[in-house]
Amino acid sequence: MSEKELKKTLIYLEEDTTDLLQRQEIDPFTSLPGENFDAGKHKATVIPTDDDSLDRKVQKSTSPGYIKRGKVLIPESVVIYRKVATVQDGTPSCPAKAGQ
Repeated sequence: MSEKELKKTLIYLEEDTTDLLQRQEIDPFTSLPGENFDAGKHKATVIPTDDDSLDRKVQKSTSPGYIKRGKVLIPESVVIYRKVATVQDGTPSCPAKAGQ
């Protein structure tokens, strides 16, 4: 199979998958940068920040989530900021879990 044929096949596969999801009333969703982290609909990778205004905010979406009639079937993968706490000796300390 040539590269051109492979690309065409992948495009058709994506279109067929999207159509199937729509028929089952399953919708993709993504968050915009700056939206609040929601443990009920997000799976997060954490990056530290010292900016209070960015704490628990979405930096970017890395994979869409899927929802059906208001119920999250697959959480969206996102990168979020977490406030870095500074320990007395000046070394940064970041919370271990994004959901905290």
